[in-house]
Amino acid sequence: MQYEEARFFLSQTAGRGIELGLDRMRSFMKELGDPQEKTAFIHVAGTNGKGSVSAMTASVLAESGSIVGRYCSPWVFEYEEMIQRQDKEEIHYISKEELISCVEKMEVVCRKWQQQGKELPTAFELETAMAFMMFARWDCDVVVLEVGLGGVDDATNIIGTPLVSVITPIAMDHMGMLGNTLTEIAEKKAGIIKGSVAVSGFQDEKVREVLKKQCEACGAVLLEVKPDIKIIESSLDGTQFIYKDHLKTTIHMLGKHQVENASAVWEICLALPDYLRPSEEVIRKGLEKAQWPGRFEIWEKNPVVIVDGAHNPQGAGALKNAIENYFPDRTIHGIMGVFKDKDYKHIIEILKDTFADVTVTRARGVRSEEPALVAKVWKDYGMEKVRTEDLPAEALKKTREKSAKEDVIVIFGSLSFLQSLKEWEEQDHGEKRENS
Repeated sequence: MQYEEARFFLSQTAGRGIELGLDRMRSFMKELGDPQEKTAFIHVAGTNGKGSVSAMTASVLAESGSIVGRYCSPWVFEYEEMIQRQDKEEIHYISKEELISCVEKMEVVCRKWQQQGKELPTAFELETAMAFMMFARWDCDVVVLEVGLGGVDDATNIIGTPLVSVITPIAMDHMGMLGNTLTEIAEKKAGIIKGSVAVSGFQDEKVREVLKKQCEACGAVLLEVKPDIKIIESSLDGTQFIYKDHLKTTIHMLGKHQVENASAVWEICLALPDYLRPSEEVIRKGLEKAQWPGRFEIWEKNPVVIVDGAHNPQGAGALKNAIENYFPDRTIHGIMGVFKDKDYKHIIEILKDTFADVTVTRARGVRSEEPALVAKVWKDYGMEKVRTEDLPAEALKKTREKSAKEDVIVIFGSLSFLQSLKEWEEQDHGEKRENS
């Protein structure tokens, strides 16, 4: 089997979209030998900060000398980045040869199921199965496992009791699949808590009540991030802060919300069993090294180009605060691409006074909202300078051409359209961003 054939096999089921539920996934993993039973997990759910908390946690554990697996979605720049192995020296993505090997094994099971008339796994279930296979093959000491959607019925939730269940801040998101109230959504996400220890980021009071009930029901200890955070220094080079009066930390992932995420990582790491628990010094080093592309990430400096995955109202609020903190009195140009199922009207309401102008472009895939519809909402909120561009690369090119050196360009929304922008940057600008 060639790589292109393997990717085609994985994409064949993508048209079915998302189908929540665990029975099919359990049966499929049993056919593959249940590799997920060979690994210890830190399971991460939530609405905002899942990827950042996962990246920071993996960085700390790798710094401690552990072999750390990490499963994250959606992929931004490379398909293989979803399945990672991290050690103290570097991050390794699943190789094309490893991907082919996994697909060949899954294809055998799928052919068998087709002959038996069984429903085949979805694309996300296949990718999750592939991740479990690789983590067992890599003999990971621990895996940071990020939920795809929701929690209780997500394909990742076939694992047993994790070492730590993590719930990052929960907000209104994916209402059509998870529920129409914050309580309903929280109940779905809290379903990953099965016992042991649960760590929660800052939450609405309704969410806190849901998490408390779930922990009581399964005998888990609930640890919540405390508001004892003091920011000492903050710039585009990073943030230095103190958590709980004595845990002094420096991080290079930008924004106040990343300080809160890093505080959650302190709680996660200190809650781990003795054999995995890093020292405070290792936690500091791991947090300082942590990186996560596409989260208030600086791409260029002349003019400044920022990329941020603000795809829901809570993320938009964090983005607005970061822009106001780092770039007061600067002219800000916005580029937005978003999926249909996102609450983009509320996002626009929050950011309506942030930008001098906005270009709306198309996110990747069939879930992308039509740029003209998003642009109309911007106009309804009083944005006079708004235009549309089908191609994200063209949107960035034209915005850059009209920007002064002291201006700031912020690309935000669903992360999926960043891939085409990165490819265009590398092809058209070469080393420019690195040298700016």
